[in-house]
Amino acid sequence: MRYIILGALLLYVFLSSRITGAKAGELSVTDRLIAADVFALVLIGLVLILGFSGKRLKVHGVYWMFLPLLGLFLLSAIFADKPDKAFTETVILLFSACVSIAIANLIYNLTEQDLKIFLKGYALLLGVLSAYFLLDYMVLNVAWGGLKGTFRNTGQAGTFLGTHAAICLALSMSGLVPKNWIYNICIGLLVLALILTVKRAALIGLISGVFFVMVFLLLSKSKTEKRIGVRILVITALTIFVGSILVQIAIELVPGLAWRFETKVNSDTVDDFASGFFAENVEGTLKALDENPFVGVGAGNVAGVYTAKYEIHSTYLGILATSGILGAVAYLMFVLRCFIMLLNGGRNRADDPYAKFIFYMLPMCMGMFISWGYTYHLRKRSFWFMVAMLTAIYAIKRRRAAEVVAAQYYEMEQEPRPVISAPA
Repeated sequence: MRYIILGALLLYVFLSSRITGAKAGELSVTDRLIAADVFALVLIGLVLILGFSGKRLKVHGVYWMFLPLLGLFLLSAIFADKPDKAFTETVILLFSACVSIAIANLIYNLTEQDLKIFLKGYALLLGVLSAYFLLDYMVLNVAWGGLKGTFRNTGQAGTFLGTHAAICLALSMSGLVPKNWIYNICIGLLVLALILTVKRAALIGLISGVFFVMVFLLLSKSKTEKRIGVRILVITALTIFVGSILVQIAIELVPGLAWRFETKVNSDTVDDFASGFFAENVEGTLKALDENPFVGVGAGNVAGVYTAKYEIHSTYLGILATSGILGAVAYLMFVLRCFIMLLNGGRNRADDPYAKFIFYMLPMCMGMFISWGYTYHLRKRSFWFMVAMLTAIYAIKRRRAAEVVAAQYYEMEQEPRPVISAPA
């Protein structure tokens, strides 16, 4: 059973990198289904088997705190112009959360040895996928523009690679995966693939996350963590230097990459974004709030009605538009619960790699929350996988702490007690 669970978890990560090739704007419900979604039913089945066999199953408070937001999406569907579409989007979010709970329980019930195998396999798998994306992009099927890999567009590729890069960096810094050349190369390939997507939001998220990590470490009271912060600063500088060389090589190999960089990072593009695309998102949000300020206009009911063509390209504006002010409050509660878990989980980390992982994921998540101002993360499979990893490792950290306390208590009980004789 252990090998089935290990294989199933890794296969899900692999399958989640295979996205439909349907063009944007032509997506039906069936178009949005990929092999990973079908295989997720297998993961849920494995969790049910674990439950029937007597294993302990957990649903972390983070998931319970997601229910109010889910309920508001359901409520907004009642008032939506297209309630069937809003209801479908809500069901997709519910399914995503259920799959995340299943993944969290499968990871939680791994033995410590199997967990190490899974985390190593996960980092290696992401390295291999990134190597394939880079080979396909620069050699086999030279493309115009940024790296897309097996995704429909560079945005999807950037979101996937950015989220998993944050997780892998935290795993490496915490020591949950070895810091040898094999895993360093895998993580380096993952970051390079992300850079070549030229997905600004994902890049800003990762860069901000690494910056926050350095700030956390340099401001730490621990001298050891301060030294680690300086080391990460040096490694980051070297990575930027080597990465710039590799990007120049990629620009030579891929004719459209230079155009991609030029169109994405020049000042005119930034001005056009602020006055055009972003302004349209803000305008669409205000129109939706004017229509129904408390519960919004319903998920999937913005494009073509309150905006010219696309859904609002921001998690925060999107939640305001689709679930209103009440939805925004519910989302803030969900985010607050996530940060409470991260803050609590990162304590007492001196000799605990699981606590260190959660500690490093806190600044990484802060970086991602910046990037989510431009992308919609709630329906991303990579986001819910990250939540599963965090809640599972947080639960494992607490379980290990309880086991240590129990062991210490047992040792105290086994110690011989002094015999006090009665006075003569």
